Amino acid sequence: MSTASAHRQSPEDRPISALVAFPKEEEGRAVATYLLQRRQYRAAVARTGAEAAELAALDSLKVAVVSLALRDPLGLEIVARLRAADARLPVVAVHRHTARAEDETTKLEALNAEPLDAPFLMPEFRDCLNRAAARMTQLPGNHPAERRRHARGAAVFPGVVETPDGSSACEVVDLSLGGMRIRSERRSADGAPVTVRFHSPLDGHPFRLAGQVLRTNANGEQVVLLLPGPVAERAQYLALVAQCVFNNRHRVLVTEDNEAIQDLAARALTGIGYCVVQARKVAEADEALQRGPVDLLLANIGLPDGNGIDFVRSAQEAHPELCIEFSSGTVLESDETAIEGMGFSLLRKPWTAAALRGRVDGLLRERREAGTEGLGDKGTGG
Repeated sequence: MSTASAHRQSPEDRPISALVAFPKEEEGRAVATYLLQRRQYRAAVARTGAEAAELAALDSLKVAVVSLALRDPLGLEIVARLRAADARLPVVAVHRHTARAEDETTKLEALNAEPLDAPFLMPEFRDCLNRAAARMTQLPGNHPAERRRHARGAAVFPGVVETPDGSSACEVVDLSLGGMRIRSERRSADGAPVTVRFHSPLDGHPFRLAGQVLRTNANGEQVVLLLPGPVAERAQYLALVAQCVFNNRHRVLVTEDNEAIQDLAARALTGIGYCVVQARKVAEADEALQRGPVDLLLANIGLPDGNGIDFVRSAQEAHPELCIEFSSGTVLESDETAIEGMGFSLLRKPWTAAALRGRVDGLLRERREAGTEGLGDKGTGG
């Protein structure tokens, strides 16, 4: 027997590297499994949500294909768990055109998963799998030596903790798949029931989660173990954890009242790993700045409820570390003079996705090189 033959592993000896999760009656499972095996993956098939949840916890996964038709837990929750566990795992999410399709697509985009319409044939699945892999290679720090598996998402934002003795303000210090850490003047005994209320720092979604105090750590933070709750609320929470993990990078606030341009900016920047927060009015942008840290503001000059230049002046006073880039098509000479006087540049419309990416990357790179990174050690993109 040759040396190569002696060291070649049989498929059964190799670790599971691909998850294929489809309900028993769902089409497409055979197509996905066949192509993955052709690509030398060892695929494990899950036919229920419970089986998929168990396989999703494997450290050896290199790719996952999940049908959103799964239940208990939902397919979307499985996708969220996968993304929370590994920010760079290529994930294909299979769904059908239903009344929920648009909402599902929005959530999949936030989770950086590649959607695939069912039913599908081999060429369609192959192209989608390639797009999912390409989406991950566009992310910064995707060299194998830099890959890290995460189960936590850094976050610090305000909330309210309710106990049998009353309620008080708190800070949500950290989120994880099974619970959270909170900081509050009112502390409960270990084992005490609590309810934590807060709004997502990413999209404002309200959460009201029941839990139990596990312990108080050395920093005076209480570790809260989440109790089982409604499936939909649980899926929303896991999606938030996944977004915090993936988006614990640079956050870009895009103020733009033109929906097409807003969509182009979001696609251009999320595609390379940035977290994009959207605002169509000055009031929405101001609320977004108060809700959570923002690294760069892409400011349109003309907004329905105010002037972008005036907004930038006030935003810069409150957030001096904020990177600024103006965007506009038709610009008055007085506005252009004001922008130059403030020391900022103007990205003229119509701009391309490549131009926007280059400008955003360049500004944040300049800030890092100048030693003014104010939000921790973040990746180049997103």
